[in-house]
This record gives sequence, structure tokens and C-alpha cells, in this order.
Amino acid sequence: MTNFKKLVSSCALGVLAIAITAPVAVFAQETTADIRGQIKGAGSPLAGASVVVTHVASGTRATARTDATGGFAVSG
Repeated sequence: MTNFKKLVSSCALGVLAIAITAPVAVFAQETTADIRGQIKGAGSPLAGASVVVTHVASGTRATARTDATGGFAVSG
């Protein structure tokens, strides 16, 4: 019976360790991104257009202006 108690105690300790450390992985999520695209108007690239990207959860905003090919890139 003593070996059984040790086994149960070891398993319980392992489960407890996993339960305590698992939430740490949630906080390690990536919070930055690169967004690239092209804006077209009537099928042609739209140069000089203003692009605003908003992260809804935090309200953080990043802006860019399209180039001659309608391309833009936002990092944040």
C-alpha cells in the first residue's frame, strides 16, 4: 500500500505542477504583427491613400500611406 500512496502522491504533484505552469504559456502569445497589402481603386493601384490599422483589444493604432504601386506595410 505504501508504493501505491507514493505513486498517487507523485501523480498528484505532477498534475499540480502542470496546472500551475500552464497559464504561463497563455501570456507568451505574440502581440506584434506585420501587415502588408495593396489598395486599388477601380482596378488600378491607389497611390497616397492613408491606411489605419487598429488593434481592437488595446486600441493601439498604426498608420501608413500607400506608395506609387498602392502598396503599404504596417508593423506593430
